[in-house]
Amino acid sequence: EERLDEFRSILRILHKAYPNLWFVHNTRSLLKWIPGRIHNCWPHIVNIKENWAGWVRVWNSCCHASFGVGGNLSCWSRAEGSKLNLPRRIEAAGFAYPACCEGWGFYQEAWHQVHRTVDEEIGA
Repeated sequence: EERLDEFRSILRILHKAYPNLWFVHNTRSLLKWIPGRIHNCWPHIVNIKENWAGWVRVWNSCCHASFGVGGNLSCWSRAEGSKLNLPRRIEAAGFAYPACCEGWGFYQEAWHQVHRTVDEEIGA
């Protein structure tokens, strides 16, 4: 929330100085922006930037809320877990779910917060 308040303050200052500054703000659609932000644990199955729908299917098969806490455990098992593209020093057994599954929700919320703030402060 502190970073959003800082962003809001900077936005107000810029808008006051440059009222026509709307074009500078990130107005890309969520579906064009988000694939470049999320860590892809499954590049051996799908390229997130080239096949968003395919990536969502893989994500749902491992991360959907219907699997409960920790997601689909078979996705993090020895055989499947060894294929995951995880950030260095992260082991599939303990941290694959947060690394592979939680980013999508985080970046969706961040995108929506920034766009709501831009709309509130300078209007569309």
